[in-house]
Amino acid sequence: MDCVKQAAISVDINQQVLMEKAKQNGGNLNSLIMSVLSLSLKQYLQEEAHDTKTERIQLAIPLSLREKPKHITDFDVNNDLQVLPFRLRLFDKFDDAFPAVASDLGKITTSLPPFGAAHMHKVIMRFPSFVRFWILNDFSKRFTFSYNFVHGPRSPNKLGQSHSISQAFFGVSICTMSGQISVFCHNGKVKVTIVADKAAMKHPQKLMDIFYGKLTEVCGPKWRST
Repeated sequence: MDCVKQAAISVDINQQVLMEKAKQNGGNLNSLIMSVLSLSLKQYLQEEAHDTKTERIQLAIPLSLREKPKHITDFDVNNDLQVLPFRLRLFDKFDDAFPAVASDLGKITTSLPPFGAAHMHKVIMRFPSFVRFWILNDFSKRFTFSYNFVHGPRSPNKLGQSHSISQAFFGVSICTMSGQISVFCHNGKVKVTIVADKAAMKHPQKLMDIFYGKLTEVCGPKWRST
């Protein structure tokens, strides 16, 4: 890695169009977006790296272990989450990608390992700093990207007489991880950001452009928010 990061931020994407397509296929918004990313990464590797053999990439996905709030005013400052490995299988066709990705995501959120790993990491964080760094650095080598999916506020954020139209955010990648992909939903719009180390991906905008093309194939031309 050369520590030079490059980023691509998507245009505003119509959340309702994507949700309707996901519902038609018996899944949710996250499954749809990750399926489109599967198609996009497959094509990107073929075109940019002439790689036709890679069948999956390893993602680091943060999973929140906090209890669901009982009321809209409930606020918990305890950042209780666990980073889990997720093997994103790469496909050429959406009809193959969606059921596979939806099934894999369902397994990761209903299994016991997240809770066991959370307690293990709490123990690790008590180790001396040089030991923690060695363990976390070794852990990060298993991943290509971190992946973050966040449902933000449904209504615009207001500041004085101004209000937000859309928002995006950049997730965190750790140690030697080559980059991150983040998805943020806000005010009926979806924003996707791709950040990558220049040594690992020279053209993140190329991947974003492929993502646009795959969205059009899957959802039609109305996915752009107006």
